[in-house]
Amino acid sequence: MAQEWSLTPQVAPVKPRGKGLLTSGIVLLVLGLLGVVAGIIGIAASAGNLVKEFGSPQSTPTSITRTLDGGTTYAVYEASTGGTGTSSDPLTGNVILSDITVTGPAGPVTVNDVGNSTQTYDANGKRFGAVATFDPPTTGSYTIDVSTDGSVVVVAPSFTSLGKIAIWVALILLAVVLGLLGLILLIVGLVKRSKSKKEMVMASGGYAATSYATPGQVQHSYSSQPYATGPGVEQPLSPEPVAQPFIEQPGAAQQPIAAPVAPAPVAPQPAAPQAQALPPAGWYADPQRPGGQRYWDGATWTQHMA
Repeated sequence: MAQEWSLTPQVAPVKPRGKGLLTSGIVLLVLGLLGVVAGIIGIAASAGNLVKEFGSPQSTPTSITRTLDGGTTYAVYEASTGGTGTSSDPLTGNVILSDITVTGPAGPVTVNDVGNSTQTYDANGKRFGAVATFDPPTTGSYTIDVSTDGSVVVVAPSFTSLGKIAIWVALILLAVVLGLLGLILLIVGLVKRSKSKKEMVMASGGYAATSYATPGQVQHSYSSQPYATGPGVEQPLSPEPVAQPFIEQPGAAQQPIAAPVAPAPVAPQPAAPQAQALPPAGWYADPQRPGGQRYWDGATWTQHMA
């Protein structure tokens, strides 16, 4: 009859991993999505405001009164009379800086030369180029006077105001980076959580319901012979009949000698069960993984595998 050791490994509880990565990934992913949406809305709003603030062409001399936004740079554009608008072939016109004056709620506003910068746009079959810029200090009504004769001018936001759009573009790029980082953290967290769940399943139910033999399990068998066998077990011996010597008594009638009678056989006694000793600590064949090895600490299986 084979004897098995019923072992219930004492396994340390496995804590789920990846929770922090999952939380961080979700937060970054949400922030990235919100940033992209906000950037798109900001670009659309800024572009819409720039287009809305482009005035209609006016023949000079003219006086243009408009409500302008404080903190936005505006330019006076003139319809070109020649040139392509490149740095090597700039637009030509008649308006000069001294012909332009700007007056606001607080008085005159400084008008600046565009210098070497080139700002052009096309409208109504004409190419317009910026000849001067100014910055309204506050939002309010401003009057732009152009005294040049025979020109066509437009007051509109300067292209330097596109910097506001650039800020929104930068926000979108940052949001995309955050979203990608969040997605990576989310994937890594899911992988770690999946592995920890598998370890928890193995730790909680991988061994408890099954009885396993200890490393190097020894099967004890009992022989059907009358006496127990095995190392260290003495075999009880039946007494052998001893021949009696013939002694002749003087003057006595010779009596027949009875044959020796063998004693009754003694019933075999089962060998006392030996104390079951557990195997020493070491690496043994893993009962759960054929071909693998697991470390036995002398009392229970551990989680160390090879």
